[in-house]
Amino acid sequence: MIRNIPNRLPQQTLVEIFNEKFPDSFDYFYLPIDPYTKVSYGYAFINFKTYRTIISFYEYFHHRKWTNYYFQKVCEMAYARYQGRVALIQHLKNSANQYKRNTAIIYIDEGNFKGEKHLNEVNL
Repeated sequence: MIRNIPNRLPQQTLVEIFNEKFPDSFDYFYLPIDPYTKVSYGYAFINFKTYRTIISFYEYFHHRKWTNYYFQKVCEMAYARYQGRVALIQHLKNSANQYKRNTAIIYIDEGNFKGEKHLNEVNL
């Protein structure tokens, strides 16, 4: 779980930031967005393809300021309650209300697909 993300930083920009330093290293990324204000809640979930990436990702981003974007927030990392892409998708499907379920957009790598996908398009 990534915390203290600037609320107005778009999901695609975050994916690009993470891919710049750790290209093709994660297969799931979800930044919850408030359906009314259209800004994020300031946290995100990420799943790495290999456990080896977790340590270097943590060391690089944990306690790092979002300096390039003129925000005062400091990035923090924490383990989420749910681990693994399938568990994260299943939890999101089970916990989201109908409005959020149909509008939630996640970045997911399913082998031949990389990019944004609506949650209701994701098959387990």
